[in-house]
Amino acid sequence: MSAPLYLHLPHGSPLPALPPGPFKALLIAESIAMDEWREQTCESLARAGCRFFLAWGQDAREWRDAMNGAATAAGGDLVIATWHPDQPLSEAMWFSVHQSDHPELALKYIVILHLTPQAQREEMLDQFSHAIREDM
Repeated sequence: MSAPLYLHLPHGSPLPALPPGPFKALLIAESIAMDEWREQTCESLARAGCRFFLAWGQDAREWRDAMNGAATAAGGDLVIATWHPDQPLSEAMWFSVHQSDHPELALKYIVILHLTPQAQREEMLDQFSHAIREDM
């Protein structure tokens, strides 16, 4: 799998265009999201090819539920959605690489969606790189 794609996702912003192909998404929610925007974001992810979605942070369960709803609405394609409310972020990052296989597809890349007011690209990518090398 290639290096992760980091996307800063301030609340209310549209999902940027993503490269083609089925992919994994790790949502790091450090801000609370309004229900309607959360649902729109999950619908956009499902349409873009997200087939494994991991939610960590604020309202992780609500994000997982929204992705399950979006996957159902998208029709037919299996999207696996998990939430990791009681784990450290490093464990969710590790899980996103080592335990998030799709039973039908090879997922081409991983997107780190960082829901926070201020982008932290370098810090998150460094933390991700360190976390995926750990033995859990």
